[in-house]
Amino acid sequence: TKSPIIDKPKRITTPQTSYTTLTTESPITEKPKPIIIPVKKAVKTVNSTSTSKANPQLEMQKYIAKVEAEKTKQAKIRTSTVQEHLQNWHKQQDESISNMQTIYSNVQNLLEMFETFSADSYYKYIKQFASSQIDLFNLIHEHYKQQSELAAKSMNNDYYNAVENYTLYLEKIIYTLASFGVAEIVSESGTPINNNIHDIINKTNAKVVKKSLRSGFIYKDTVLQKELIET
Repeated sequence: TKSPIIDKPKRITTPQTSYTTLTTESPITEKPKPIIIPVKKAVKTVNSTSTSKANPQLEMQKYIAKVEAEKTKQAKIRTSTVQEHLQNWHKQQDESISNMQTIYSNVQNLLEMFETFSADSYYKYIKQFASSQIDLFNLIHEHYKQQSELAAKSMNNDYYNAVENYTLYLEKIIYTLASFGVAEIVSESGTPINNNIHDIINKTNAKVVKKSLRSGFIYKDTVLQKELIET
């Protein structure tokens, strides 16, 4: 019988290892990079007062003082305007009376009766009308006073400005009354006290007005409401 054919085993070769020839020269290495230490920049000294937040209460006080100064300025302008209204009213009244006297010069007795009746009727009308306007003025003023105190404590400019709008309504009433001959009684600080037109809220020995708290009103020689003041 023939012998079976057996494949010869394959020869396994081991790859040759390359060897590096050692020399006496030093190996080439990278130079170490220098370590750079960053230099701290000098810190500028900052004034603590410039960086600190503003005091809200102080800012509110400044704002209120600014508003009060503007109100004082507007009050003087208003007083001047009211005086102009009063002068125009008196002028118109004088012209009306003069015209009436010319027309009725031949009926003096009838004119006197008419003037007496007209004056009495007109006075009653003015007093009644002014009384209702003054009541409205006092109501708005009292509400304004209460809200103004709350607004000052709120530290809110918008709220404070909204409350200050009440003064526009108060001024409108003052101008309306002035158109009918009713004058506003408002005293500046240092004005001598007059018991006929001043109502003192605090009883002291002071002789002058310290602050006007609420306006008074007068029609000709009749005081419709005394001015409320603080001494």
